[in-house]
Amino acid sequence: MPDDKEEKTSQSAAETSPEAGPEQEEKKGRGKVVLTKSAKKLLTKLLKRLGLGLLAEIVPYLGGVAPAWTIAVYYHLNSTPGGFTNPVGLIIFPLALILDLVGLILLCFGLDDFWIADAVGLVFIGGFMIFDVIFQMVFESGGESTPEPEEST
Repeated sequence: MPDDKEEKTSQSAAETSPEAGPEQEEKKGRGKVVLTKSAKKLLTKLLKRLGLGLLAEIVPYLGGVAPAWTIAVYYHLNSTPGGFTNPVGLIIFPLALILDLVGLILLCFGLDDFWIADAVGLVFIGGFMIFDVIFQMVFESGGESTPEPEEST
């Protein structure tokens, strides 16, 4: 029995030693998330555009009073070419206005929507912003991330 404990401690010491083999290095590397430059750029754009709106919506009464979704959509559409005149902008901006007005009207009557309007805004408006930023990045790069298939003759 004592020999088994000694073997286990020697195995654990060998696993933690800096001279561990390549198998150990692979195990240590697992679990790390490495973001590419384009992913970092995407995350910073999204956090700038959605972050303030989400922070305002988290605070109970501030979320009902502040037009957070309208402001987020306004600045997003203002920074994109075609912004308010493209068909998606004509749909998303009134949706943001309606969501903010519902929250304000409910607050005037002393009611709460229990984050239903916030969930709808996050799904539709957040999804719109995510896909729009991704498409902008793809078009800015000229589609370089998708390699063209090679023809074999």
